[in-house]
Amino acid sequence: MDDKDSICSSSIEDPQPNCSVCSDDRDIGLHYGIPSCFGCKAFFRRTVRERKTYVCSKDGRCVVDKKCRNQCRACRYEMCIRKGMLLTEVREDRKPEKVKRGRKAVQTTYDTPSPANPVFPQMSTTPGVPNFINFLSSIDQSLEHLYDPAFDNITVADVEKLNDMYGRHVSLEEGLQKPDLVCPRTKFRWDCERVFNTLDVTFVWYRGFVAIADWTNGFPQFRQLSLADKAQLFRLNFLSSSFMFFLQYSALEVGFAMGNGAYIPHDAQELRKNGLCGNQLVDTVTYRYKTEIFPPLINLDIDQRELGVLKAILFFNGDASLSAEAQRTCDSIVSSIIEAWFEYQKLRFPDMSTIQLVKRQSQILLVIPKIMHVWQSEHDVYLMYTVFHGMNLDGIPMELINNRGLKAVVK
Repeated sequence: MDDKDSICSSSIEDPQPNCSVCSDDRDIGLHYGIPSCFGCKAFFRRTVRERKTYVCSKDGRCVVDKKCRNQCRACRYEMCIRKGMLLTEVREDRKPEKVKRGRKAVQTTYDTPSPANPVFPQMSTTPGVPNFINFLSSIDQSLEHLYDPAFDNITVADVEKLNDMYGRHVSLEEGLQKPDLVCPRTKFRWDCERVFNTLDVTFVWYRGFVAIADWTNGFPQFRQLSLADKAQLFRLNFLSSSFMFFLQYSALEVGFAMGNGAYIPHDAQELRKNGLCGNQLVDTVTYRYKTEIFPPLINLDIDQRELGVLKAILFFNGDASLSAEAQRTCDSIVSSIIEAWFEYQKLRFPDMSTIQLVKRQSQILLVIPKIMHVWQSEHDVYLMYTVFHGMNLDGIPMELINNRGLKAVVK
């Protein structure tokens, strides 16, 4: 274990721990998941709360120590993220004072809620795991705690009420700037309690958009892109990445969880009992997910962190329709993810050879074209639902559907 890992994993009871971000040895406490000084704690909290965006004039090569930490805020924030500061903790720190009495409330570590009988092992930020993988996990965890208290236990009645609240007049660009105009941030419920209906499918679109918008804003690189590039990335990759988001928390032996207590069942008898045999969404789309996509992921023993990795690769899979700067950003993010992912594989499978790890990683990446291919079928199904089944996907969902997620090719 290298020096930085030993610092990040040191106990707060150590006699004189240094700040994991700037190495200062004064006023050290456990802030947002890591030992850090009061100055870095305040800086990180202020940056996250106010959604500040910084740009480094030296391409991210600045020194971050107790003497130079105030010279480049962009590099200081990147160091906070790399060392493991959790976005989740900042959002929890926003609670009213009566809820967070004492320092222990700020030091709480959150685990992602587990669906019933999950197929994929659960994730949490862990010392020893590559920093970028921990970073992805922290963003995923933060979404579980970012919700409107008015919708902390969503019911069937709430789903019906939400159908009249969706921002169907909001444009994609406006929705990216103000996601809560599209749909209230309901607290996700990953239980498979009832079989889905049309309103649940509508919920997945609008609530899924808000979730992916919040998720992407956790990436400093994404926040620095132009609004046009942000919108184009959503047109290209929203559906595949949002599918992966919901997949992360589904109990696949039961069905595909929709985040509100509803699910799409896989069991044929359950489908017949609920009159879903012959349902185009089930027969055309979810059946292909079940037979073409789920088996290789399960057989390769993929866990929730790796599903998060796959989600990020899917979303930042840019093309020539983006600006040159955005293409470079996407390439850099994907490259960093794949490199960190390979190191994470070494931790999970220490007995595998390098060749075996490369083969496993390649087999998982081969699932991406299958997901994109299924999306072509899904496009027609959703259009049919809007025409013949009364599903209202006006606004952002219809804009994303009409773009079909197809890659533009510029020669």
